[in-house]
Amino acid sequence: MPSTSPDTAPRRRRWSLSGRAAPAVVAATVAAGAMGAAVVRGVSAERPTLRSAALAASVDADHQARDRASRSAFRDPEPAPQTKVTVSHDGQSSEVMTAAATVGDLLAGLGVTLDADDEVTPPLDAPPGARVTVVRVEVTQVTEERALPVAEQRHDDLALPKGETRVEQDGSPGLERVLYLVTRRDGRISSKRKVSSEVVTPATPRVVIVGRGGGRTVPAGVDEDVPLKLRIAEGDVPSVGPAPAENPAPGATGGHQEGGASWYHYRPGTCAHRTLPKGTVVRVINLATGQTATCTVADRGPFVAGRIIDLDRSVFLAIAGPNQGVVRVRIEW
Repeated sequence: MPSTSPDTAPRRRRWSLSGRAAPAVVAATVAAGAMGAAVVRGVSAERPTLRSAALAASVDADHQARDRASRSAFRDPEPAPQTKVTVSHDGQSSEVMTAAATVGDLLAGLGVTLDADDEVTPPLDAPPGARVTVVRVEVTQVTEERALPVAEQRHDDLALPKGETRVEQDGSPGLERVLYLVTRRDGRISSKRKVSSEVVTPATPRVVIVGRGGGRTVPAGVDEDVPLKLRIAEGDVPSVGPAPAENPAPGATGGHQEGGASWYHYRPGTCAHRTLPKGTVVRVINLATGQTATCTVADRGPFVAGRIIDLDRSVFLAIAGPNQGVVRVRIEW
């Protein structure tokens, strides 16, 4: 039987009320929590917050970056930038646009072939600058023949008058073969180095006799026509036939003499004799060859033992060779 206590009915009513209001209370509690969260964020719950918008933007940017990376993986790389270079080779210059990384790549692309001796500026492994230059270098061996100069030998002669010279032997040039190493740059010789040499024909020296004596003229106080005793003192006496008269008349004939004949530079067609009068025409015969020449006595000499006559160079060459200095002759007048 139910209780009749006064508190029973109200308590039952409270529990009944609580039972009926429970769903509403739960809903109100959830709404209050949501409102509290909105209040904490300081924004209405009906629109997105700044944080959520930033998060969404970050996610979207990440998706776009991944998409671009995916597309670039299958895309061709962009070409390297080109530069203008002036290329000079084989006598010509041209301007080209190139993206080559090195000078070697540039020249290979242009079809320029190189030898081991060629010079390239800048080097092949360097990047090309504003100008690339190729110099063709050629190294060859060249053989040349050249003349060897004639050396002169001078010998003093106390018997020859001072200041006079006489060529005892005419020299002749020699021949030398020389090997050179020649370097050409773009066809022009830049260096020539002597490697070796060989004497093919040696040069013969030119022998000159230099007078250191007292002079050709007759000493002062002595008659122009040197007496016979002077010739005897010099040992220069006629070897064949009579001795010439001390003062034979010009044009006289019949005298002859043998001995040495030398030469010197005087008037063409003349000669020097110690005693024959000036103006005497003398016939000179080379005893070795038989060659003859005539000359006119115009000077005095030679004052050298063993020589009987000095001939002008032109007369001497008519009976002897250019390399001879003294020949044995017979003179007739």
